[in-house]
Amino acid sequence: MAEKQQNTIYIGKKPLMNYALIAIRFFNYDNVDEIKIRARGSNICKAVDMVEYLRNMYYKDLILKDLNIFEEEVTDDKGNVKKVSSIEITINKGKNAPMI
Repeated sequence: MAEKQQNTIYIGKKPLMNYALIAIRFFNYDNVDEIKIRARGSNICKAVDMVEYLRNMYYKDLILKDLNIFEEEVTDDKGNVKKVSSIEITINKGKNAPMI
């Protein structure tokens, strides 16, 4: 993940609810209609869980607009290059999504 993109949430080691609150802020307060959620390695399942959490708890009309699965090359502190599985999920809150 070379350059951080606007309206993109990068999933890491924080609790799921932290990332869900960022998505809610984007949708409700920043008036963003589309968000990209990116994760790598073991955090991929947390990214999928977050999309399902948003869909079940807050945005019933949430639309899965795009899903990309790919590999990224990551260099560690010692200079070793590893390939890591990654995911990018693009979601849209839909036209009829209620505000919380």
